[in-house]
Formats: sequence, structure tokens, C-alpha cells
Amino acid sequence: MTFSPPSPARLGRRGFLGASVSTAATVACAATPALAAPTDRQPPARHGIRRTVGVLLPESSRYPTLSTEFLAGLQVGAEASEHHPRWLPLPYGRSPQAALRQARAAVGSGAVDALAGWLPMQSARDLVPLLEANQIPFLASDTGADRLPTRLADRSPWLIAHTLDLWQSCAVLGREAPRRWGTRALLCMGFLESGYDFPHEFRRAFEAAGGTVSAMHVSGLPDGSDEFAGLRSAWHAARADFVVALYSGAQALRFQRQWSQLQPHSQPPVVGTLFSRGPAEAVGSRPRGWTSVASWNAGSDTCRSIAARCALPGSDPLAELSGPALLGFEAGQRFVQWQSNGAGVEQLAILRTPSENGPRGDPPHGLASGDRNGTHWLRGGTTATGGATEMAWATRGPCAPLGAPGCSGWTNPYLVT
Repeated sequence: MTFSPPSPARLGRRGFLGASVSTAATVACAATPALAAPTDRQPPARHGIRRTVGVLLPESSRYPTLSTEFLAGLQVGAEASEHHPRWLPLPYGRSPQAALRQARAAVGSGAVDALAGWLPMQSARDLVPLLEANQIPFLASDTGADRLPTRLADRSPWLIAHTLDLWQSCAVLGREAPRRWGTRALLCMGFLESGYDFPHEFRRAFEAAGGTVSAMHVSGLPDGSDEFAGLRSAWHAARADFVVALYSGAQALRFQRQWSQLQPHSQPPVVGTLFSRGPAEAVGSRPRGWTSVASWNAGSDTCRSIAARCALPGSDPLAELSGPALLGFEAGQRFVQWQSNGAGVEQLAILRTPSENGPRGDPPHGLASGDRNGTHWLRGGTTATGGATEMAWATRGPCAPLGAPGCSGWTNPYLVT
């Protein structure tokens, strides 16, 4: 079914936040001394000279520990081998253009043999000519909030997508929702979230499965109105079976408080992403009865073991594996294999292939789109009671139709604010 996005999503693709200094990313680098600069203190690689990987690191006020968690995961993912590459942090603030300048300078100077880090494909594809000319691979990690570019001209073996599959998770949520929670939904999201594909992918899949988004509320519009103005009337008008809450950072916590005040008794089921639970330091306090969707089972023994090894100083040692730490861990695993198996285009398959003992296994990819098509997990309250009992369903994600339109409007990576 055709979806007409709300007015915030029609703003056109632009960077609404602009550039800033890279303070947070610099702090992240300083907090991880082993990664602060390339070093020759480690022994040479088994199959040649130890290579250097430039790691693009953003600043985020919405997710302040994003870069630090990614770096911690990168180090833990590679620590099983004594022949891992050097890591060269490249903090870039909040501007994709600044990230591109960092990458071009690092490649042009010969300082790196590969690139990794946090940058979506929509921005990273501008580097394709440089990557191909210098035979430099780039494992580009981010949340996967938007669909990947589908034009064949945008594809290159040297640019490798590595995401949390956020839009696919929300599509799975939309497909599963009618039979789990009902056919009428109130869709709530932050203004930040409204400019990415994943809320609209939920709606597209939900309506295709027979559901109806009976009302929508976008919180925190830049018009001077109260953050949750109209939420109460939207809920009463919707007559919905359940609520989809797509938020992040401190705004997610504010929505939780607001919603608990609106619905103090017999709350309807609420579903969202893992980011809807709030900032990293608050993930232990999952809202009672809420269900989350993700491309990894954060509560599994494997993920909890990785999380414990990636834990930052002062953090909860029992915390679940975060998305940035997961991507860092997977990237570390892949670059260890890449370091030990030579160079050249024939080795690019190593960076494209997840480790067999990784937290998400070896998911298939859509041959046409290049998107990951793996397992997604719903965890949280039960359908019948909305209680706190944890449940998980392994649900095969949808293969993206080639050329399906997106609805996004922002150019900044999701959570880089």
C-alpha cells in the first residue's frame, strides 16, 4: 500500500544538524589507549606486514557512548588473534562531509590499508572512485535506518554494508504485528526518527499484512510546541490495539514517562526497537510489558558474554550487548581474517562474510539489493498479558524488493546528533 509520509519526512534529503567539533569521539579515543594511534609494538602478521585500518568515529549527543562502544567491540572482536591490524581512529564530529574528508585524507596519504567505522552507505558511496582506484576496502557500519541504494551504479565490491538492519527489523515487526497484537496501531516517533526509512517500513509492512495505522504522532517538532502535544488526543482518536514507539536517547525515557501517565492502568501493548528503551546506561530498566525488535538476540548467552567483555568502565557488567558494540565486535572478527589472508579484490569476500561463531551467525543476503536477510528477534511482554516475561521468536526477515522507494529525509547517520 502506498504510504504518504508525514510532513517532517518530506523535507528532502539534507543534513539538519551540520558539522561540529569531534569532542566526544576524541574523548572516546582517549578512553581507549590501546586504540589511540597505530603502533608497531605488536608482532608482524603471519602473512605479511601488519596493516592499518582507519576507523571513522562520530560524535553523538543522543548516544554519547556510541564511538566508545564501537571501539570496545572492535578490540574484543579482534583479541582472539595476536595478528590483528592496527586501528587508526578518525573522529569526525557529526557531519558526513567531515567523515568523507577524513577518509579521503587517510587514503590519499597512504596511512590506511582499509577503512571501517560508522558511516551509512548513502554517504560512503561517494568514496567509491577513491576506494576502487586505491584498492582500499571500506566496511561501512551503521544502524541500517535507511534502505541501501538500489541503483547498480552505486554498488562496488570495495564498499561493504555492515548494519544493524534496523529497517528490516521494523518491517518484520509490521509483518508480525496483526497476528500478535491487533490490526489497528498508533504509530509514535521522535522528530529525529521521522526522517529515516525504518518507521515508514513498519507502516508499509503492517498495511500489507492487513493492519491500519489509525493515528500517528511525531514528538518534538521544531515548531515550539510541547514535545508530546496531541499525544493524548491521538491515542483516544486512534482506538488502537497497540502502540508502536520509535524513539531514542533521553527522548525515549521522556516518552515512557509520558505514556505511563496517560495510561496508568491496563496499558495496551507497546512495541519498538532496542533504541526505544533509552540511552545505553538505562537499558537495564526495560519498560514493563514492552516488546523490542532487533537483528540480534541481546539476551542470549553468546551476546551477554560479548557484552561483558566489551563493558566500559563503570557500566553495568550484566548489561545486554548494545548495537554499536555488536557492530564493532563483528568488524573486529572480519578484519582479523582479512589481515591474515592477504590483500586484493579476491580477499573482499572475507570482509563480506560474518564469522561462523559471531553473535548473528551467517545470514543470507539479497542478491539483487545486497541487504542482509537474516533472523530478527522479538523480546519482551507476552501478547495476552503484556507482562514482563521475556520471549524470543526467530523470524526470517523480508528480502527487500528492488527499487522500493524510501521516505527518509536526513543525511546524518541515525543517532549521530
